[in-house]
Amino acid sequence: MKLQDLKDVATLFKSKPKLNHIGRIKDNLVALRMDKDFYYLDLQSGDIFETRELTSIKTYSSPFDMALSKFASSSKILDCTLDGLNKILFLDLEVKNAYKVFNSRLVINLIPRSTNLILLVDSKVVAALHYKEDIILKMPYIPTPQPSFTKTLKETTNLEAVQKSLKQRYIDLQEDLVRQKQASFKAAISKQIATLQSVLDSLLSDEDLQAKVRLNYTLANFVLSNLSLIPPYATKLTMDKKVYKIKAFPSSTELANSLFSEAKKLKRKLKNISLQRANLESKIVLLKEKLSLTENTNMLELLEHTQKSKSQDSKKERCFFYKDIKISVGKSQAENAKLLKDAKAKYIWMHLKDRPSSHMILHTSKIDSTLLEYAGELLCRLNGLESGKFLVDYTYRRDLKVQSNAFVTYNKYSSVYITL
Repeated sequence: MKLQDLKDVATLFKSKPKLNHIGRIKDNLVALRMDKDFYYLDLQSGDIFETRELTSIKTYSSPFDMALSKFASSSKILDCTLDGLNKILFLDLEVKNAYKVFNSRLVINLIPRSTNLILLVDSKVVAALHYKEDIILKMPYIPTPQPSFTKTLKETTNLEAVQKSLKQRYIDLQEDLVRQKQASFKAAISKQIATLQSVLDSLLSDEDLQAKVRLNYTLANFVLSNLSLIPPYATKLTMDKKVYKIKAFPSSTELANSLFSEAKKLKRKLKNISLQRANLESKIVLLKEKLSLTENTNMLELLEHTQKSKSQDSKKERCFFYKDIKISVGKSQAENAKLLKDAKAKYIWMHLKDRPSSHMILHTSKIDSTLLEYAGELLCRLNGLESGKFLVDYTYRRDLKVQSNAFVTYNKYSSVYITL
């Protein structure tokens, strides 16, 4: 936060008559309510902004928080000043209780790598978010030395503009956060795709594996036919005027057995390689779908809640989580059929209207409009739809009649409009 902006915030806070409440809503995020306005001190990034969108996710009751409640909440604002050219605000307060009037001061330190919130009563430290060598409980506050540069700061009279800039600051911070999340998701997913693609590329084709099987059997039979001609610990073998590298063994019999074992091993691998290749390709397709979802900011929250289920069945389906509600999506006709078979009667089923699509199961019986919109948009995007208006049907699993495999009919249903 720029020094001039902090000076303007000091003028704004000074104009407020009362600090109605102060308290942490996150470990390094402090909320200040002044009349009807809600301001926030981000003591991690060193920012101040205004919004009504944040709520407390945790109740704090440490000695620091109790001191804020006692010596700062429900107080009269006497003054608010900038500490010279330091990014530090002094918020002077007057707190009355049944027996005594306290004059306290909040030291709001927004200097990068030194952010802190310190509470002083009679110029002595009674609480601090971070205690350091120069911040000692019940000892006088030691002022921060002034920087060596000089700068002239302007006094503002347009408090409405300052208020507006604090609101815009929150919007800008949220947009930066979205961009960071997008970049983080893209990097992580792209790395996973590259790893799987590398494994897929390293797999031999069926033809190459069959050729290796035949060669090992041929070499093994050749060795058995020429046991006396092959010396112990030979590393090369000449057959039909071609030289082949072989493992060294004390006897020709052991060499032949090794070649037969290798041929059998390759035959077993040949049986499973198609399944392994299909599994890798399926995972890559799923990750590419997730990568495309990162381009859409509405899907970021859903991606953030995406979890990998530990159950064996979840490895065969696309599995997402939205606010602890599991969302399962089939990737093929067989998986769609399995979803229908495993879903409880009370679960919600979703499908694109009048067009082929994956089956989706919401593992909940509660119909929530926000969940339906998120799930509907996810279903559309996973089925390759990019822009336009689409209808997504939904109903309870018990209202579906399975005709064969994943083909179903239903009469009792509702639809949700999805705009991409």
